[in-house]
Amino acid sequence: MKLGNLPAVSFKSNYKMPLNANSSDAVKPLYAYWNRGVEIYEHFDSRITSADSFGQMIIDADDKFDGKIEALLKANGIKFTKKSRFELMETNNIISRIRLSDSDKRYNGELAILNAEKVEELFKKDNSYYIKPGASNGIGNRYDDIIEYLKTGQDIDASTIHIREDNGKPVLGFIDGRHRFCVYRDMGIPNIPFALDLKSLSVAKKYGLLA
Repeated sequence: MKLGNLPAVSFKSNYKMPLNANSSDAVKPLYAYWNRGVEIYEHFDSRITSADSFGQMIIDADDKFDGKIEALLKANGIKFTKKSRFELMETNNIISRIRLSDSDKRYNGELAILNAEKVEELFKKDNSYYIKPGASNGIGNRYDDIIEYLKTGQDIDASTIHIREDNGKPVLGFIDGRHRFCVYRDMGIPNIPFALDLKSLSVAKKYGLLA
């Protein structure tokens, strides 16, 4: 993609969009363009995303610059969607960004949507690892850091759980992501995607844990 005929853009601040090595080839030129010195005003409510999935990057711009940003993206064939921090924290938006981690993909993990209340009931039985509402017994700032990460609009790895059967009852354990689950739980999200192996998925189906 060529960057010719770019609209005039004049932004000044100390913030620059980072180059994401995992971005598609179609998006990399835009990152490169920003990295060459286009700087953008910081404004918490203004974020963009593209059809090429470089995420709701925090290129914070005042509303008066939104038109210029949109024109710049359009000139490079990138679809534009601006979402506010409130939209980014809506249930459907968060759910749409939960993905299998690379590790779960390698080990043939499945993404399944489970009922949050039923998961919470089983999680409470894990006296060693259960995290209370508000995460008063959580690890460090993980809970708060997840909330801040969700505001960036980027994809987030699904919590990984294992479910086994013991004496006719399901037993659930978190392999990774219990703080993530707690954030979703405390936000009142009713149904949450989880990563789990095929055997765990079978147990989840048997005991009606799927949403």
